[in-house]
Amino acid sequence: MMWLVRMRRPCRELILWFGRMRAGWCCSACMATQCLDCRRGLRMPEVMQIRNPRLVRALRAALDVHGVRLLEQVEVQALEVAHGRVQGLRVSGQAMLADAVVVTAGAWSARLLRDLGAGALHLPMIEPVRGQMMVLNAPHSGLQRIVMSEGRYLIPRKDGRVLVGSTLEYAGFEKMTSAAARESLHAFALRLCPALAGVPIEAHWAGLRPGSPQGIPYLGAHPEIQGLFLHAGHFRNGLV
Repeated sequence: MMWLVRMRRPCRELILWFGRMRAGWCCSACMATQCLDCRRGLRMPEVMQIRNPRLVRALRAALDVHGVRLLEQVEVQALEVAHGRVQGLRVSGQAMLADAVVVTAGAWSARLLRDLGAGALHLPMIEPVRGQMMVLNAPHSGLQRIVMSEGRYLIPRKDGRVLVGSTLEYAGFEKMTSAAARESLHAFALRLCPALAGVPIEAHWAGLRPGSPQGIPYLGAHPEIQGLFLHAGHFRNGLV
C-alpha cells in the first residue's frame, strides 16, 4: 500500500541510528532511586519530553497569529469528491471547499475514512490501543532522567511530579480506566524506583493510541483520490 511504502526507509534509518548507540550504560540516571533491577541499558540522549497541554496552547496561539481558522465541536459528514479529486468537505451541514484534505483523526482515522466513503480497498489498518497512565506527586524521588524498562517508563517533571506509563490494551474504543492497570503501573513504578513508595497518586487516566501494523505510521497521499492525505497510525511514537 502506498501509505506504508513512504515510511519504510526513514524507519530503517532510525533503527540503524539507535543501533550505533553505546551499550552498557548502567542506570546512573536513577542511582538515587536505588534502582535494583537495572544491570545494563542504553543511553539515548535524544529522547526528550514535553508538556503536551502547554505545547497545544502554544500551537493554538501560533495558529491565531497566522490567521488560521479553527472549527471546534463540528461533525465532518462527507468527503466531497469529483472525478477522482477532493473538492472539499461537508461539515455540520455546510460545504467547505478545499484543494486538499488531511485526515489526522488518530485512532478514529480508519473509521472516518470508511464513513466518508474513501474506498474500502485502501483503508488504513488503524485500530485503537488503550493506554493507561498515572502521575505521582514525588518532589523528593531523586529521579533525574527518563527511565524506560519492560516497555514502560518513568518520566520526572521539573515540578516534582513523575509520569508513569503505560499499558497496552486492545479494548476497542473503550477509554475507561481500570483498577488492575492502576495497580500494575504503581507496582512497576515502585519496582523500578523504590523511593516512590508512599507518594500520592495524583491522577490516573486513559487514552486511545492509533495502532498500526508494526507501529509504522501512514504518511502520504491516498492512492486513488487526489488531494486526500493521511497522517495517522503513529501508535506509541509521539509526544510524551
